[in-house]
Amino acid sequence: MTMFVLISASLLALIFVSYCYHLYKFKSNDNFKPNAPPVVTGRLPYLGDLQLFGPGLREYLERNRKKLGDIYTVYVRGQFWTFIFGDEHLKTFFTSSEKVVSSFEFLYQMLEPMQPIPDEKQRAVNGSLNFVSLNHKILNKTNHLQQMVLNNEYVCKNLIEKEWFGQNKSNQIDVFRETYRTIFMINILNFGGRELYENHGEEIFNLWEVIDYSRLNIPKEMLLRKLPSPTPSQVAYQRLQSIVSSVMKQRENKVGLVDDILDAIMAHVRTRIIQGDMPKEITEIEAVSMQLLNMFVASHITTSNTVGWLIVKCVESRDEKLMSDLRREASNAPSPITLEYLNDHMPVTDAAITESVRFSLLGLGGRLLMQDVKFGSYTVPKGNIMYHPYYGAANHFTNSSHFDPYRYFERQEHLDGKDEFKFTPFGAGKHPCAGKSVAKNVAKAVMIELLKSTRAIYLSSEVIVAPTCLANFNRQVPEKPIMIRLSKA
Repeated sequence: MTMFVLISASLLALIFVSYCYHLYKFKSNDNFKPNAPPVVTGRLPYLGDLQLFGPGLREYLERNRKKLGDIYTVYVRGQFWTFIFGDEHLKTFFTSSEKVVSSFEFLYQMLEPMQPIPDEKQRAVNGSLNFVSLNHKILNKTNHLQQMVLNNEYVCKNLIEKEWFGQNKSNQIDVFRETYRTIFMINILNFGGRELYENHGEEIFNLWEVIDYSRLNIPKEMLLRKLPSPTPSQVAYQRLQSIVSSVMKQRENKVGLVDDILDAIMAHVRTRIIQGDMPKEITEIEAVSMQLLNMFVASHITTSNTVGWLIVKCVESRDEKLMSDLRREASNAPSPITLEYLNDHMPVTDAAITESVRFSLLGLGGRLLMQDVKFGSYTVPKGNIMYHPYYGAANHFTNSSHFDPYRYFERQEHLDGKDEFKFTPFGAGKHPCAGKSVAKNVAKAVMIELLKSTRAIYLSSEVIVAPTCLANFNRQVPEKPIMIRLSKA
């Protein structure tokens, strides 16, 4: 018995010493991990392993900011992420060129965690680079935005009428579940075209539910058709790719522009192939299908989260003036909806979207450093994932705990000319959200159809927002569903 106690004590001591050693190595910033770049100048403060990702995250980060300063590192999901705050650091972050601070490379790192940065051709396999450049070069063109506005209206009318109201007699729905599904179906129509949406939309959504989207980790071996022992998620992804590829093959035989956006995507991918940016193992059809699948999923998560919180916060506020103004803007919307109306005649809805982002579980935007960058007295080496807070700190807002969209376009309290980076819900400078205009238009389309089709909206469950586990952070929704009840107009 004594021997057993001694052995147990020795093992515990060994574990403790090992833990202290690794903790020292982490804090020394000499070499975090084999694939994690060391901080070579300034001995960047190290906070530790970040487990919390939810509504308490901003308070957690702000609290440690007071202790550690405007820049520090945490360990998350096998990588070291550096958080930056403060006017000076954020200005450096937002104004650096894409050659220095890259959104493209950041998306790749999220798809392939713990992998070294590959060369241009290998990086292009997953399509993330194409996704961001497509948003800038194609999707934000006026004619494409107008086309998407019409698509948004079509899907919202269809799903809100048939699905949101058709689930049960009480018309009670899980708001985040329904916004998630609605935005996903909108993406299928916007990026995949009418044929894919009408004939395969439901199957594509159901297949995606099988995939482990929380990790966004689709193995390269699968894309290159090497499947030693496929998981259910991989099988689902393979079926998804098969569906999209079959539709693309059918389109090859059609003459003329069937769908402007889809044709633009296909032309963009062909250009990349001609330029040699795609591996030879990938056919043109496979490249297009991978591009589309990335576009289906890469933007719908944050957009659906924003729309869900927009609905919840507006209803939870019980602000009669706000709801009246929102309904007025929705009822005045023409049918079909025009881009001009969305941009110029919905100021209250615009402000409500901005305010809901301040309250939602979103609030961080990441980029990957492609070169060493000096932030104040610290030099952070290339390869570090940099995160900045989209949300505004509480002391930047009057009565910050109160949901008040009017603070933006009436009092303009956050636009005092002192700091353009106080609140950047969709990014800023050279690194804004690539799909900002698309996401806002989707949110407005949902609100228009929802408010037109309802007489009243009620919260039928208490809004309890427990911290959400980081392993599922891409959905970023409360662990307990938030239910709303719809009273039909």
